[in-house]
This record gives sequence, C-alpha cells and structure tokens, in this order.
Amino acid sequence: MATLADLVTSIDALRLVEPPAKRDATLEEVIILDADDAASPRAGSLVLAVSTAHDDETALTLADRAAAACAVAIVFRSADGRLSAGLRDRCCRLGLGVVASPADMRWEQLLQLVHVAMTPSLAPAGIYEVGSDLFALADAIAEATGAPVTIEDPRWRLLAYANLDHPVDEARRLTILGRIPPKEWRARLEGAGITQRLRSSDAAFRVQLGHAGARIVAPVRAGGELLGSLWLLETDGVTSDTAGAELERFAGLAAVHMIAHRAAEDIRRRARATSMRELFEGRIPSGHTLALRSRGPFTVAAFAPEAAWEGDPARILSIVSLYAEDLDADTICTVLGERYWALLPIVRPDALASFATTVQERVQRRTGVRLTAALGASAATVADIPSSRRSAERVLEVLSRGTERIGHADDLRAQIQLLDVLGFLVKLPGFTGGPVARLAQVDEELVATLQAFLAAHGDIRAAAVARGVHPNTLRYRLKRIQEACGLDLGDHDARLLADLEARLLQHESTR
Repeated sequence: MATLADLVTSIDALRLVEPPAKRDATLEEVIILDADDAASPRAGSLVLAVSTAHDDETALTLADRAAAACAVAIVFRSADGRLSAGLRDRCCRLGLGVVASPADMRWEQLLQLVHVAMTPSLAPAGIYEVGSDLFALADAIAEATGAPVTIEDPRWRLLAYANLDHPVDEARRLTILGRIPPKEWRARLEGAGITQRLRSSDAAFRVQLGHAGARIVAPVRAGGELLGSLWLLETDGVTSDTAGAELERFAGLAAVHMIAHRAAEDIRRRARATSMRELFEGRIPSGHTLALRSRGPFTVAAFAPEAAWEGDPARILSIVSLYAEDLDADTICTVLGERYWALLPIVRPDALASFATTVQERVQRRTGVRLTAALGASAATVADIPSSRRSAERVLEVLSRGTERIGHADDLRAQIQLLDVLGFLVKLPGFTGGPVARLAQVDEELVATLQAFLAAHGDIRAAAVARGVHPNTLRYRLKRIQEACGLDLGDHDARLLADLEARLLQHESTR
C-alpha cells in the first residue's frame, strides 16, 4: 500500500503542507467527509474535506475528528497551495498530515486519482515500463496476448491501438481511420447492451456482432467510474478463456494511464479556455497552443440560461463541450460570467443550427435548464474572433426581447444594427426627453397608439386593427397625441425620430 509521501509524489497537483507523525504509515482507504456527516473516518484513512474551507472554524473540527480516528492525513482545497496557519498548527499538534489540493480540481477527479495511486499495478512484470504512454501500453498488451488491441474511452473514442503483424478486419480499420468506431458499429454495441455491461461488471467478456471478428473486452475502472475499455481481437489461439484474465490484469494499469490522460486533457482544456478568454477580449495570446488556423473561418456560439441556475456550471459546460468537440475536434469551450461559449472552426449554418439545437435539448433534459443559443457572425481570421463574440452577444440581446430561443447574427442583422443605433442615441444629450417621453407622462395608451401608427407606416386601418379599436377612435387618439406633445405626424423626419425615441424608451425599460 502507498504512504502519504508516495501519494503526493504520484499526484503532482497535491502539495504536502504538514507530514503525519508516522511518516511511514500506509493509506488503507480514502474517505469523503463533510462537516455535517455523522460518520467518523477510520484508522489509516485519507480524509477528503469536501464542502469545508481550510480557513473556516469547521476545518479545525474535521481535523480533530480525523486525528481521533487515527486517520493518516486530511485534504483541503487551496487556490495557492497554502493553508491557514491555525489549521497547520492544529494538525501538527495532532500528528495528522495535511495536504492542499488545487481549488479548481473537482473532488471526484481527485478521488479517482487517489484510488488509482493507492492500487498496486496488476500488469505482468518485465513487459511494460510504467510511465510509458497509452500506445506503449497497447503494444505491451498485444505482445503479451498475441492479438490486436484498441484502448477506447467511455464514448468509444479511440485512445491508442496496436496491430503488430496481425490482420485487421473492416470494423477495426474504420475505427483506426476515424478515431471512433463507425456509426453502425456503435449502434450495434448500444443495441447489444455492451455499454451497460461495461458499466456494471469488472470482468472481461466476449463480444460477437454480425460478421465482424469476435472481440474480448475488459472494462477499465477507477473509484467505481468507467474510464474506458480494452478491446482484443480474437485470433488463432487467442480466446476469452486464454486472454480474458490477462486483459483484466492489464485493465488495472490502464486505469492509471487513463486517469493521467484525462488529467492532461483537463489541463489542456483549462489552458485553451484561458487563451480563448484573451481572444474574446481582443488579445491574441503570444505563443498560444490553441488548435487554430491563422485564417478562418470561425464562429462564436453563446448559450445563456433563461433563468438563474444555482447548479454546477461544469455540468452544462461538459454538454456544450461534448457536442462541440463532436462537431469539430478543434473546438474550444469555456464559461464567461453566466454564459457558455464555444469557438467553432466552422461556419456552415445547418451544422451550427443543429449543434445549438442539440445542446439546448440535451441541457434541458439533463439539468432542466432552458438555454438561449446565439451564433455570431463569421470571423475570417483569429483577429476577427472578438467581433464574432460581440455579434453573438447582440444576438442574445435581441432574442431576450422575443420568443425565439436560437438565432444567427446574419439572420438578425437589422435588429442588431438597430441596437447599435439605440446605444448611440441613449448617449445623445436630450434625445430621450423628446415628444414621446412627454407623451408617456400624459397617457401610456397614447404611446402604444403612436407606436402602432408608426409600425403601420401611417396606415390608419392597420393601426386600428393592431390596437383593437375603430379607425375613428384611432384618429381621435392621434389628434390627442399631437396636442399632448406637439408631434407633427405629417412630418416624415419627425415620425422617424419619434419611432427611434419610442424604441429607445422601450429598450431602456426592459434592460
């Protein structure tokens, strides 16, 4: 079993703040402990202090409970790797080790890493060197079993493979070429219940679908979570009886590397999100590692919840990222404020609309949150991305005033330009104190009548229908409007300015 020092060495993100009194004590298990939990940790455990700030008084209480139960150490989150002096002193006196975890690392991710680090490798000695990548692991499995191997994640995406000199069937060839099994193959897997079996079992099993060669598959798990699967193609002399146990043994080592792979992906995703924020703000990051071409086209997509949501933003972001990356692997997604953003290296209107609609449907189904989707104008180069982002924001603003839940900047150009005009007019001295503002102080119904008249381009009958009144009634109201605010409805310029003022007043009232 691993000691606390071994664990911190294995997981680079952790920082040992205070070692335990018994430095050679082995970690027996990992425990999640909340301040409100009645249960106590057990001897030899590593305690994850979830939902408790390290500088809070309850942190000291948790440390006391952990030490009383003879736990080895306790883990708190910290933005800078430092913990409060009071907590450090208390743990030092108690002989309890204390560890700092990054504030942006999810507890479930840390739990998986700890579970894997505490599990000794089950791989056969002498074949595989720990520290090699997933392709080296695939080669080692193929060498040990004598059969072709693929390593896939839970969504069937190919992570690594090894052929050696073995023949390749059509399903395997297409999987390697496309980095994911063909659509019809994935449908067969789902229909045969393979996904459910992988999630509910630790044992290797045989899969035979259609005319494709039989496979032996073993789930790769850590902390109860399915990380992926190992697939072995049956060949002469290689069957589930002879290779199943071997594949299960390699699954333990594969978990270590899949966790590392996932952690590396998370780090890359955060770095890309940081760079994207700079792009959105008009600053092209120097030496950035984004998978962007020097020229576009690009499209910025934005998703805004229709109502405040107190859930974890990562849940919605993960759905946006999933379908954005499925559309194009070079897509970058992040959260800014309360909005979810995707930078897509594509501009096809049909593909963008389908992507946005799918995200809306999946998010509402899984979280209950209704999203408004905005697609910005096409950006020809990286330097044009801020402009696409601004147009997406404008689309959200336009949609917020109507009933539509999805829109593209190209389709809403007039509405967006009107918003720009209103933004200029609101800063123009005296414009908002014109005849429409004076009329609003007299009678709001007269303002509504004026707006209907202007929207109907001066057509009395159409305006009357819009207001649900007789044309003579409308004529009477128009006369009152001219008397109340001095507006000359026969003057084209006066009508144009009145229309803009009315729109501006309505715009400001709904901000």
